Parts: sequence; C-alpha cells; structure tokens
Amino acid sequence: MPYRLYEYETLEDNTVNVLIQKFKNPNLQFFLLPRNKSKHIKIKLDSFGSAAWTLIDGNRNINTICIDLIQQFGESIQPVEERVSKFIFLLYNNKLISFKEFSNKQK
Repeated sequence: MPYRLYEYETLEDNTVNVLIQKFKNPNLQFFLLPRNKSKHIKIKLDSFGSAAWTLIDGNRNINTICIDLIQQFGESIQPVEERVSKFIFLLYNNKLISFKEFSNKQK
C-alpha cells in the first residue's frame, strides 16, 4: 500500500501542491533562505494527479485507488489502471511516495 512521504496543500481549485522542504537542516534554512521566500519547493498536480495523491494514504491499495478514481471521474479517467500505475511508478521513482511492504522488509 503506497503512502506519501511529503506534506501537501490543497488549492482553491481542488488541485494539490506537493511541498518538498528546500533544506533538511533548519539552521541552513534560516541562514540561506531569504525571509520572504518559501521554505518549500512546490510540485503542482493536475486534477487526476491531485485526486490520486489524496487517496495515497497508506490504507488503500492501488486497486482501491483506481475504484475510487472511477467513482470520482467516471469514464474520463479510462484506462484507469494504466494511468494510475504509471503515476504511482513516477511518484515512487522520484521518492515522493513509498510502500508499506518495502518498509516492513527493511526493518
């Protein structure tokens, strides 16, 4: 089951910005980041990606996410399995999500 590794913000149009902190060390952030600049890099997702991102919570498997997206978007998201699997793979490759199954094996 996939889960998010980063926080996010929901915008007025119900799309999502994934928030990636620019500096992991808070001291660096204080010294290197001007006061009026954002502490985060924002990755803006489209409506389908935003809906999928909010469903990735560590409690739903990919099949359940596909079913929920079909209920939300209907036929406009078809072929849902192919689109969601590519999106999940992209998020995983960019280290934005991980899987509970992988975390359990590493412990």
